[in-house]
Amino acid sequence: ELLANFGAGGDRLYDWLAIKDLHPAEDTGGWRSDSFWWWWRASRVINTFDASGAGLDFTIEEFPFFSLLLGDLHPHLMSIPFVLTGLAAAYCVLVSKGRWGTGWIASNTATAVALALIIGAAGFINAWDIAFLGALVLGAAALKTHRETRTGIIGAGVRAIPALALIVIAALVIYSPFYFGTFKSQVAWPPIGPAEFGTRPVHFLTVWGFLLVLSGPALTGIAWPALRQHWRMALAVVWGRQLEGPRPVMQPFWLAAAAVVVPYLIWAIAHLEFNDLARPADTVTRLVATLPLMAATVGLFTALVVRSRQGAPGEEQFLLLATLLAVYLLYGAELFYVHDLFGNRMNTVFKFYYQAWIILSAAGAYGLWWWWRAHPSLRGAGQWASRAAAVLACVLLLGCLYNPIAAAVSKTGSFRASPTLDGLRYVSESAPAERRAIEFLRHAARPGDRVVEAVGGSYTEF
Repeated sequence: ELLANFGAGGDRLYDWLAIKDLHPAEDTGGWRSDSFWWWWRASRVINTFDASGAGLDFTIEEFPFFSLLLGDLHPHLMSIPFVLTGLAAAYCVLVSKGRWGTGWIASNTATAVALALIIGAAGFINAWDIAFLGALVLGAAALKTHRETRTGIIGAGVRAIPALALIVIAALVIYSPFYFGTFKSQVAWPPIGPAEFGTRPVHFLTVWGFLLVLSGPALTGIAWPALRQHWRMALAVVWGRQLEGPRPVMQPFWLAAAAVVVPYLIWAIAHLEFNDLARPADTVTRLVATLPLMAATVGLFTALVVRSRQGAPGEEQFLLLATLLAVYLLYGAELFYVHDLFGNRMNTVFKFYYQAWIILSAAGAYGLWWWWRAHPSLRGAGQWASRAAAVLACVLLLGCLYNPIAAAVSKTGSFRASPTLDGLRYVSESAPAERRAIEFLRHAARPGDRVVEAVGGSYTEF
């Protein structure tokens, strides 16, 4: 945005970047654009265009600051503090005392009730969050069981399900008027469809580059000791040599590999069968584009299981678990979409990315602390790599800070209005009659009264 506003770069650069409506400005010199709501396109980065310039893969990838600046109280925005509370609750499960199971519920009744309230509220506020938080708590319980019983990770996951099922049932009962009454699903049949288009790597890095740079060193530093032996084994196989030393446990690796390969094969078959513009070459190009996410999923899961068995600190295990879930959500959005009223992956990218934003933001904050602590102890190439990453992180940070500052100045008209915490003051200025109606209802309405509203189109004053 900043370079385009100064007219830097030619049309070829912006045609390759292919972010809708982002072109070098003809009248340059200002530090921010004068066009109406120019900051809106930051939430519409991902798209694929045909030769005529028509968008083929229109998606939305709102990020928390954008939603707060817009001030539109949609479920994904209102759920942020509840999702953060759910993250904290899942972490508490992982590090709690007592073996996970029905006995854990009996001895931690207050915590179990809190979990039921949190999980139930997640779906009540934003339906996309209940499966997300349920999976996170299940992962924490499975790791706890794996660590405490030395059971294989599959067996630990199975043993963790009954107690979590009781908590989920309690969650549904607590919010039963919603789940069994007013709740209406927008998912059509079949509920899952193959994504016809994937995210271009340049768009993916535009959205996620900064957070990946912040969390990458910590994730690598925590995971590498657990993966070193797997890497040595892979090199030994490639070069036809015998592996020296103990052989690594391969069950987590093969399980994670199946978790990425099987969905990909299902997508490839469904894509060629059901998508109109599908070509056999798509299966190769999508594989190349998603390979980093596949590798990250396998590496994170393998390291998570190994480090859990080794008794790694709870915060390191939870970092790997939460980041694994975020990466898998990003991977899933490249292959499938939830078949809702839009009939494409627009809403799937929107909602999965929003959950990943929250997780990777927390992971990035932890990663920055870990990085700051570990850097002085690095030597040689490791220290030079850390310095280079620090320079890259600073450049990306400065770039990321441009949007919040410039967008806030534009959205508020250079902060011309006097600040206030009164969220209704704008109504007094823009619609005085509506404000008087609100005040009337406050004083005149009684329990049991009904309000009759006019019916009209979306995004209108009805």
